[in-house]
Amino acid sequence: MFLSREERVLLLVYRIQKERELTLMGGHTSYDIGEKRIIKLKKKIEKIGGNPNLILDIK
Repeated sequence: MFLSREERVLLLVYRIQKERELTLMGGHTSYDIGEKRIIKLKKKIEKIGGNPNLILDIK
């Protein structure tokens, strides 16, 4: 199934939000995994032509 750019970005943002929820519940391991995923997702968003800093609200 092919997803549009907007759908892919929404999916990536959703995954990041879920990772952040896990980190708020505790567990440093989930935080580390979340940080690695955020870096990968930022690169993916850049590849599809988006600005990850605006989309993900990361400074």
